[in-house]
Amino acid sequence: MKLATIFGVSEYQNHDSLKACGNDADLVKKIFQKLGKFDDICFLSGNIKGFEAKQKLTEFVNNHKDKSVEELVFYYTGHGARYDDDFFYLFSDFSEKRKEITALRNSELDGLIRNLNPNLTVKVIDACYSGSTYIKSDDDIKPTLEKSAKENSLKNLYFFHSSSSEETSLANDLYSFFTYSFCKSIADLDGAIRYRDIMAYVADDMSQNGHPKPTFVVQADNTEVFGEIDSNFKSYVKECLNIPDDPLNLADDSKENRSEAEKDDQFLTEIQRKSQEEFCSKEEALRNIGLIRELLEQSNWPDQILKIFEIKIDPIEHASTIKNSVEIGRWLNKNSNGNYFSKPTYDTESYFEEEYKKLPQKPGRATDIFGGLYSLRQSLGLDDEQEYKLEKIEKTRRFVDGFEYTADSPFRGLQLTFKPKHSSVEYYALTIALIFSRKNLVFFVAKEALPYRSWDDIESPKCLNWKTKELFLKKEQEIRDYVHELISSASAFISEDIFEKLGKTI
Repeated sequence: MKLATIFGVSEYQNHDSLKACGNDADLVKKIFQKLGKFDDICFLSGNIKGFEAKQKLTEFVNNHKDKSVEELVFYYTGHGARYDDDFFYLFSDFSEKRKEITALRNSELDGLIRNLNPNLTVKVIDACYSGSTYIKSDDDIKPTLEKSAKENSLKNLYFFHSSSSEETSLANDLYSFFTYSFCKSIADLDGAIRYRDIMAYVADDMSQNGHPKPTFVVQADNTEVFGEIDSNFKSYVKECLNIPDDPLNLADDSKENRSEAEKDDQFLTEIQRKSQEEFCSKEEALRNIGLIRELLEQSNWPDQILKIFEIKIDPIEHASTIKNSVEIGRWLNKNSNGNYFSKPTYDTESYFEEEYKKLPQKPGRATDIFGGLYSLRQSLGLDDEQEYKLEKIEKTRRFVDGFEYTADSPFRGLQLTFKPKHSSVEYYALTIALIFSRKNLVFFVAKEALPYRSWDDIESPKCLNWKTKELFLKKEQEIRDYVHELISSASAFISEDIFEKLGKTI
C-alpha cells in the first residue's frame, strides 16, 4: 500500500497569508492522483486549524496502521518555524504562545508515521519562515531531521526542504517556486524517475533561477522510484503548470521549420510582455510606494484598535535610523542577484585564530656529518623530528554592519507607534522598511510591544524579529492586498498580546 498526505496552509490569522500555497496543494494533489500509485490520499487546504490538521492526520494513520505500507509521502506548504531544536509546521491559527496546539512538531509527525511503519518515507516541505527562530543555514536543519527519523525508526527517508531563511514570498502569482520546480521536474524527465533524480533537478533549477538553496536529507539507497513517466503524463503536468508543449526555442522538431523571423518575433513579444507586466517606471514605483502610507492611515484600522490607541505614523528618511539594519544588510548580501536599489555596508574587525607554526630545525650530528643527506631527507618529507608550536595569529575579516539606499523614494520606511488611551495597556510599534528594485518591492516588518522604562519613558523599537514579504512593485492591487493583511495581522498581534498580559484567553 502507498499513501500520501497533502497539507496546503494558505490562510493565517496572525501571520501573512500565503495565497500560492493553496494552489501548490491543489497542483500536487492533481499530479499524485494522475500518477495513480497512491491507494489513499489525505488532503487539507486553505484555512486549516492546528487541532483539525492533527485530528485528520491521526485518523488517516489509524485507518492504515494495521496494513502493510510500502511508501508514505508527506507534502506540506505554508509557514514553518524552528523552536526547541525541532521544526514546526504552522497552521492557520498559529500563535507562538500556543505553538504545541496550533503547530505540528516534526518529531510528533515522525511519531505518527512510525505507527504506519512504512518501508519508505518521503517528505516534501515548502515552508516560508514566520518567526525569528529561522533555520540559519542549509545544513543546520539536517541533524534535527536525522535525529527525529532515527529515534522513530524510520527505515528509508528522502527529505526535500525549500530552506527559505526569510519570510519572502518566494512565489509567483500562482505557485511557490520550490513546489513549481518539484513538479516541473516531472514534466522534463522521462521514464522511471527516482526521488534522487528529482532532488538533482530541483537543486539545479533553484540555483539557475537565483532562488534559495534547498536542503536534502537522504537515508536510502538512491534507487527508489517516484513514478514511471510517459509522454501523456508529462503533457498533463505541463498543462497543469501552464507550460506549452512546444516552449520557445526548445522543441527540437520545430527548430528547423520555424523561421528566424518567427523566433525573433516571439523573443521580442516575451520581452515586451515582461516589460509591461513586471517592470515599472520610476513614476509608477514612487506612486505605489507612496500609496503604502495612505493605506496605513489611522482610519483604515479596526475600531477595536482605534478605541484603545492613537496611531502615529512617521516616515523613515534614512537607512541609518532603521533599527537592526544589520539583518537587512545580511539579507541584501544573500540576495545580491535581485538588483535592488540598496546594498549592504561593511566594516572590518580583528580576531585571533590558533595555528601551528613550524619551528626552525635544530642542527644535529646527522646535519654536521651528512649535511647533504639531511637536506635531501628534509626535502622528501622524511624528517620526523620537526617541531611545531601552537600560536595565536591575529587576522582581519569583513562583516555586514548595515545597508544603504542607492535610489530615491518618497520614504525609506514607516514607523507606526500605537499610543494607548488606557493606563492598563502598553505602547506598541509597527516598523516597516522598504527595499525595492525596478521589479520587486520587499517589505521588512517588525511588530513589538514597547514596555515602560519609567513613568514617562518607554522602550524604543528594536526590530529584532524582521519578517519579509516580496511583491511586484508594479502591481498596485498586490500592494493594497498585502497592506490590508498587514493591518489585520498587526491588529491580531496587539490584541492577543493585550489579552495575554491581562491574564485572559482569546
